[in-house]
Amino acid sequence: MNRHVGASFTLSVLVVVFFAVILYEPDHTRSRVPASEPEPVEASPTPPPPTPGVPLIESTANLLPEPSPTLAASPSSSRPIEAVVSLAPVPPPKPPAPSPRARVPAPDPRAVVQVVSRRQPPSPPPPPGRHSAFTQVAEGESLSDVALRVYGTSEATTSLWRANRDIIARRETPLAPGLVLRTP
Repeated sequence: MNRHVGASFTLSVLVVVFFAVILYEPDHTRSRVPASEPEPVEASPTPPPPTPGVPLIESTANLLPEPSPTLAASPSSSRPIEAVVSLAPVPPPKPPAPSPRARVPAPDPRAVVQVVSRRQPPSPPPPPGRHSAFTQVAEGESLSDVALRVYGTSEATTSLWRANRDIIARRETPLAPGLVLRTP
């Protein structure tokens, strides 16, 4: 048994504690405690509903912020502000008028083809689709010819060779006609 197991264990615990202290990030949303909790306010009885057609006068003196030195010097800030509010029936909102749908003519496919053909050279035909996971080598075909026939590009020669390394020794090895190759 290891005779330094106690020292190794202690060192491991100290390393874990060190990184726990260094990487600790407290959750500020939970630890935030308000300095003073607001006292509950009792709700006053609801005021009677206003009479239609009678103007309301409401004093806003209690809604003003504390006066600053510049505001205290002005004569208008020393008196309360009163506002006249009248209740008028609110008409229901009008639904939006239905807009007539504009007919959009169908695009002319010839115009689209003409624009595309002017800007881009014609793309090569898509490679012939694979029908199975195997292909048979024709007479005189090399590995790059098979890749071109199956995938549409000779750049897939490497992947075709890797899939058939047990049959083909090297990439340049001539292929026998009728040989069946795996196509990945």
